[in-house]
Amino acid sequence: METNYKVVQVTPGKGKYDDEAEAVRLKTGGSVILLVLDGAKGMGFSVQVHADVVLSIPGMLRYCADDIEREIRYHDIRKVRDV
Repeated sequence: METNYKVVQVTPGKGKYDDEAEAVRLKTGGSVILLVLDGAKGMGFSVQVHADVVLSIPGMLRYCADDIEREIRYHDIRKVRDV
């Protein structure tokens, strides 16, 4: 799905997961923040967002981090081992 929005790539140069992020962005027509842990190409991220979304990214990521920390404390995840 194509959009008329200008897409901003936040980091300079081509990243190792830019192709995957672009595929998701084109399919959904939305902005994409892709964070890959233990992926085939190692750890990495790609940010491809509409220009009007860029300024909201830091706050959104802080919110996500705070929410994850709350879940860790609530479930005491440090005691959880790999299954």
